[in-house]
Amino acid sequence: MSCLRSHFILLLCCLIAATTCNATPLSFSGTSKTKSDTNTLKIPVTELYKVLPIEEVPTTIAPDVRLSNKTRVRYGYSFGRPVSRVERFLDRRFGAIFKPILRGIMKRFQILHWGLLVSTYPPFDKRDHNAKPGDWVPSPKDGIIFELRNSGNNNLVYLDIKNWTSYKDAPPKVKYHGRLYKTDMELMNMGEAYIKQVGIKGFNNYYRNCQVFTSWFVKALWPKVPTAKRFDQLFGKALWWFKDWKKTAKWGANNFKSFLGIRVDDVEEVDSEAEFVPVEEILGGDSGSDTDKSSYEKYLERYGPQVDGP
Repeated sequence: MSCLRSHFILLLCCLIAATTCNATPLSFSGTSKTKSDTNTLKIPVTELYKVLPIEEVPTTIAPDVRLSNKTRVRYGYSFGRPVSRVERFLDRRFGAIFKPILRGIMKRFQILHWGLLVSTYPPFDKRDHNAKPGDWVPSPKDGIIFELRNSGNNNLVYLDIKNWTSYKDAPPKVKYHGRLYKTDMELMNMGEAYIKQVGIKGFNNYYRNCQVFTSWFVKALWPKVPTAKRFDQLFGKALWWFKDWKKTAKWGANNFKSFLGIRVDDVEEVDSEAEFVPVEEILGGDSGSDTDKSSYEKYLERYGPQVDGP
C-alpha cells in the first residue's frame, strides 16, 4: 500500500512539475509575441546555444535594477516560490478545491521555482543571531535576483535579473549560503554561462530547469555548502529512470554488481546530464573563443536573426 502511495505521489508531483519555470513568454528583443511566433526559430534551440557566445545569451534586466561593477561584501541566498501557472490554477474556482493538498505537496517535494538572491543585508536567525551557511533565515529587505526563464513562444532560455523589493511572491524565508565578493557583472556573466549550459541540452520541465540552474549557480559560488535537494533528485532519482531506459538498465546492473562485490570501473549516474560543471570550464573553454564566434557569425549569415525585431 505504501509503495502504491509513493508512486501516486510521484505521478502527481510530475504533473505539477510540468509547469515549473514556465513564465509569461517574452521575445529575444523584449517585445511580446503571439502563438503564431512559436516557430520563429529556424533551427533547434540546442544548436543555437552551442554556437552562442556567452555575451549573447538572452538576458533581461528589470527597469528597477541598477547593476554595479564594484567589489563589496554581500550575502548569497537561494529561494523557492510557488510556480506561477500552478498558482493561477489554484486561484480558479475548480482549483481552489485542491489548494490545501497541492500547496502542501509542492512545499514538501520542492515543486517550486528556484532563484539566486544576492543582498547587502547579512543573515540573522529568528533570535537575531548570525546564521550559518545552510540555515533558513528571514528574507533580507533588498537584493538582486538571478533566475532562469523559459519562453513558451520561442523556446529560448533567458537569464532574468530582478529587484527583490518588487519581486512578486517573494517568500518569507530564504536559504543562506555564504558571503561573496563578486560584482554584479561577474555574477551576470556566471549566470549567462549556466543559462548556456541549460540551452545546449535544451530546457526541460523535469530534467533541466530553474532548479538545476540555481543549484549549479550556488555550487559554483559556495562549493562546500550543501544545496537543497531538487525535485528530480527525490525518490532515489526515480524521475530519471524513465528518461533513458538503456542507461537506467545499465546503471541498475552496475549498482547490483557493486552490491555483490564485483568490481565496476565507472558507474554513470542516471542524472549525469544535470551534472555540475565548474564555471571556469565553461568560461575558459570554447565559449566565447574566436572559433565559437566565427561559427555564430556563419550561423547568422545562413539563418538570420532568430526573432523579430522591435
